[in-house]
Amino acid sequence: MNLNILHLTTLKKNNVSGMSFSVPNLIEGQVKNESNVVVFNLYKKLFIDFTAIRKFDVVCLHSFYKFNYILLLFFLKRQTPIVLVPRGAFSRELGFSTKKKIYHYLFFIAVKLLRVKVVGHYLTENEKKLSIHNLKESFVLGNCLKVQNDSIDDSVLTQRYSNKNIVFLGRYLEKIKGLDLLIQSIVENKEVILSSGLKFTFYGADNEYKNHLKGISKKSGLDKIVILNGPVFGEEKEKVLRGAYFSILPSRSEGFPMSVLESCQYGVPQILSEGTNLLDELYKFEFGCKFDENYIKKIGQVSLEEYLRLSHNAYQFAMMFDYQKVGKQSIINYSKFL
Repeated sequence: MNLNILHLTTLKKNNVSGMSFSVPNLIEGQVKNESNVVVFNLYKKLFIDFTAIRKFDVVCLHSFYKFNYILLLFFLKRQTPIVLVPRGAFSRELGFSTKKKIYHYLFFIAVKLLRVKVVGHYLTENEKKLSIHNLKESFVLGNCLKVQNDSIDDSVLTQRYSNKNIVFLGRYLEKIKGLDLLIQSIVENKEVILSSGLKFTFYGADNEYKNHLKGISKKSGLDKIVILNGPVFGEEKEKVLRGAYFSILPSRSEGFPMSVLESCQYGVPQILSEGTNLLDELYKFEFGCKFDENYIKKIGQVSLEEYLRLSHNAYQFAMMFDYQKVGKQSIINYSKFL
């Protein structure tokens, strides 16, 4: 079905958030499936010409906290559905500031008064279950990626099994990314980590919390097993992922983390928290373990045979989210609400 689709985003240049990769992938997948797609980037923009919105069949809002999103509701054609992609912003696990509570109230009051059709696009079933908003119409469809890796080699997997390098890829955010929980688990299991030959390598944009982690690492004598780096992109990121033993994400709240798909395509098994909203998938497709009080012991005792099985399962999981497949399914989902 050929649709006229508008995506409203708040993407920064050189952004390290997953949305800066997932949204362009989805858009390209929709274009490949012969839809007409336009993107308005509202980052640092207060006002745009919302009258142009009336020509679109579907308007997709990526992220949530943007005052422009309330304004645009007044310019929609009555039948045009808003596809709202909260990306974890509705999770009960998050603490909401007074400012955010007011925004939630104003947005949904405007929706009710103007009789706007809002369709929730949740990235996982668990994100939908944890939502504070019970939207009457919604669907579940994960993020997508442009696959960069056609196959995985057991000899490469065997080498990374020997290296025992656990990688964190993401922003240095203490609470949202659960890095306080991660560093606490490393401190408490220092001797087990050393005896197992494990090490933890972090990659993310520099900020004050990264310096805080450095201080904790030095004070706790973790210098040899905790390595803190800046962000990696392109070929450098690919090299990091090809050498990773496990990828770890202890987040308190996510939509559908792009770092999981990006690492899974290279056959990297995952250590995921409940807040990633991917534990159901992790258990179903068996591509890693849960981030809990026993995860270090578990991954330190994984046999090579079991590791190869987890790695191949991770690769197969990533292949399910090819951008053209997801792009096609998104169009089918949108058309149900027209």
